[in-house]
Amino acid sequence: MTVTNDFTYNAGGTFTHSNGTVKFTGTFDGAGTITSTAAFYNLTIDASGNTITLASALDVNGAFRLQAGTLNCNSQDQNYAANFQIDSGTTYTAGGTVTFDGTGTQSITSNSQSFNNLTVTNSSNVVTFADALSTANLTATTASTQLTFTQSTTNVISGTLNLNGQAAGTEIKLRSTSSGTQYILNVTGGAQTVSYVDVKDSAASSNDITANNSINSGGNDDAGASPHWVFGNVTRYWVGTNGGAWSSSSNWSTSSGGASGADPPGAGDTAIFDGSDTDGVTLTGNVSVAVLTMQAGYTGANAKLDANGSDITTTSTLTITGGE
Repeated sequence: MTVTNDFTYNAGGTFTHSNGTVKFTGTFDGAGTITSTAAFYNLTIDASGNTITLASALDVNGAFRLQAGTLNCNSQDQNYAANFQIDSGTTYTAGGTVTFDGTGTQSITSNSQSFNNLTVTNSSNVVTFADALSTANLTATTASTQLTFTQSTTNVISGTLNLNGQAAGTEIKLRSTSSGTQYILNVTGGAQTVSYVDVKDSAASSNDITANNSINSGGNDDAGASPHWVFGNVTRYWVGTNGGAWSSSSNWSTSSGGASGADPPGAGDTAIFDGSDTDGVTLTGNVSVAVLTMQAGYTGANAKLDANGSDITTTSTLTITGGE
C-alpha cells in the first residue's frame, strides 16, 4: 500500500495491516501526515525531497525504514517491535519517547541521527545498536534485557542513563558485537549510576558510570583512570566446591543457591554463607569485605573458612551463627 498524501485512521473504522508494508511518499503535494490509532506492520518512508509528519503516536509491529526524505516526529511517541533503519541522507527529527518493545531480535541503525528519549523494553531477545547511538536519555528497566553495542563505536548519552535489571539474576546485559573489543558509552550529561547490570567490554567517557549490585564480566575500563566504570558494592553467595578458592568466580553467585560465575566479594561488599552450599572456602590471599555472614544453615563437617595463612577483614559487620 502506497500513500502519497495524508493517512488518517481513528477508532470506529477498520484498518488491517495483514503483515504488509505501508509506504509514504508525500508526492501529492510534497508532504503528508500520519494519524492512526491502529498499528502498522512494516512502515517505509520513501519521500525524497518531501516531509512526512506524525500527527499522532506511531506503533509499528514490523520493520521500519526511513529510506528517503524527512520524518518529522513532531514530539510524538513511537513504538517499534522489529528492526529500525534510518538511511544515509535522510532527516529524522526526534520526537517524544521511542520504545523498542519487540519480542524477537531487534537491530537499530540510526545513521548519525539522534533520539530524544530512547527506551528498551524487549527482554525476550537481544537489541543491537548497529551503529553509534546518540540520544538524550537511554532507559532499560525491564528485567533480563540485553543491549549490544557495535564494537569500537562511541555512543553518546547526553542526559540520563537509566539502567536497572531489578534484581540479582535478571541484570541488564551490556555487550559488544565483538567479544574482547570495547564500545564506549559517552555520558556527557554528568556522572551516572545504574543498578543490576552485567557489563562486558565497555568503557565510560566524559564522566564515571557507577554500577551498583552489578556484575563486572571483564574487558571493562574500571581499572583505568577516571572517567571509567565504577563497580559499586555487591552481595555475593558462596556456592563453591569444598576447599574452593575465595578468589574464583566459579564459587560465587549473585543469589542464594544460584548459578556460579559472579565476581568474588571484595572491599565494601557483602559475603554470605547461608547453607545453600555447605562446602568450605579457602583464602588464597588477604581479603577485605564490609559484611561477612555465616548463617545458622551453614553447617556440616566441611562448613568452614580456611584462612590458609591470609587475613580477612570486615569493615562493617561480622555475623557468625554457623560454620567455623
